[in-house]
Amino acid sequence: MAALSLPPSKTPFLGRLLWLLAKSDVLASAEAGVYGLTPLSYLLVDGILVDGEARQMAFPLAATSRYHMEATLGLADWFKKDVAQPPFDHVHGATQFEESMALLDPETDKLFHEALAANDWIGTVLRECRDLFNGLQSLTDCCGGDGTTARAIVKAFRISSAMFWTFHG
Repeated sequence: MAALSLPPSKTPFLGRLLWLLAKSDVLASAEAGVYGLTPLSYLLVDGILVDGEARQMAFPLAATSRYHMEATLGLADWFKKDVAQPPFDHVHGATQFEESMALLDPETDKLFHEALAANDWIGTVLRECRDLFNGLQSLTDCCGGDGTTARAIVKAFRISSAMFWTFHG
């Protein structure tokens, strides 16, 4: 708490968040109130090398950006409308990884590109967190890159190529 410089009134909320992360196996907790990193949580710690890379923090920051949150919170309305645009584009009038996003918010656009480049962590996830993929029988890759992550998952779990689809918008 002291290192985070949080006000004392936030102590119970931080405790609840840490407990939830431990119950979700994002953090390890051998005893109440004591938490440690798991292979999965190393992906959330900036500066720790995983497979020689130290860019992991960009992915969770991008996924929880206000742009993604606003698009997610607008899904119910988006489904009711007859629009062809993806939810993100509909809400913000911009498309990720295109010039329109750079014009809307250059800093966030840079973060999105860093997050995309940081997806090389899939090797670590497949090696250290194999149980996350138990029972996987098919996989759909919906844009965002060149299919590298999806191909790594297909290869690691020997999913039939007939059960692997890639969609590009």
